[in-house]
Amino acid sequence: MDEFVDIDPNVRKARGLPAAFYGGAAVHTWALERLFPGAWQPLPGECRDLAPGTARPWRLLPGGLDEPLLVTRESDGGLHCLSNVCTHRGALLLEDEVRSTPLRCRYHGRRFDAAGRCLGMPQMDGQPDFPADGDHLPALPLETWGPLTFTAPDPALDFASWLSGWADALPPDLDPTGWHYDASRSPTYEVDAAWTLYVDNYLEGLHIAHVHPELSRLLDRDAYETHLLPHGVLQVGTAKDGDTALYGWFFPNVMLNLYAWGLSVNVVEPLAPRRTRVRYLTFLRDPATPPSGPGGDLDLVERQDHAIVESAQRGVASRLYRRGTYVPGWEDGVHHFHRMLAARWNADRARG
Repeated sequence: MDEFVDIDPNVRKARGLPAAFYGGAAVHTWALERLFPGAWQPLPGECRDLAPGTARPWRLLPGGLDEPLLVTRESDGGLHCLSNVCTHRGALLLEDEVRSTPLRCRYHGRRFDAAGRCLGMPQMDGQPDFPADGDHLPALPLETWGPLTFTAPDPALDFASWLSGWADALPPDLDPTGWHYDASRSPTYEVDAAWTLYVDNYLEGLHIAHVHPELSRLLDRDAYETHLLPHGVLQVGTAKDGDTALYGWFFPNVMLNLYAWGLSVNVVEPLAPRRTRVRYLTFLRDPATPPSGPGGDLDLVERQDHAIVESAQRGVASRLYRRGTYVPGWEDGVHHFHRMLAARWNADRARG
């Protein structure tokens, strides 16, 4: 698919994304090559508490970008995100976590400190201009919000702009920096649907009454709100007991869900044109207080979403499917996402 995609800015007139954005091989390849390398992604939760002098390997969007990276913490506490590829002959530096630095490549012995600087290599003593800049490990930027640390191989925009509007929606006394990561409540799921369909489903509350009866009984449907942000969407769900849940999505695939008990993060990772991984990160305000209210049974809600999204995937694959319309007031967030995605697609088509 090479044609430009036009989505009318008026949600009442607009038609949605073509079916190729829901499982087309060309669109999937474009997303991995052009879209996701510039997208901010949270580091795994375990990297938050990395001990000084430790280095831990991980892969950014495994099965998609599959970029081999390292998180290292210097003895003074400094945190770094580095390439896990030796600058000599491309071997992976680490396969498992190590608790000492410098890092030594097992292939030819090239050494690096915790900040990625090349310290030397056997048989290279006295070599002019060694190590040069290209011998150091490439470093990725790191940014933080609350308990999360984010990185991107080649950010398409600065971090503050990406999250703009989110902080304004938060309670003024909120301090999530001390929240506790709970690995036992941070599962990973896979769903047989395109990542774009999963995002569509997240960005509207219209389906809640039909797909999530348990959640629907907790939320006040008439109080549900959707606010468009420069690079995301904020949805506000008010429980019938007065508690408020904030659902923040940030282009293209990160969801920050703020509840009275803490924070749940969805990272939506494309694996194949019609296969998606959803990685959860859960942070509790108080480890002794389990999730309750609208976010109390995330596993049930997730599995209900999987069933309906997989059904929609089978539907949009039909030869008879045409671009759908939007329900104003309920699907403004979906429309916003589609316009952002189409704008990026069209810009790349224009560049050739």
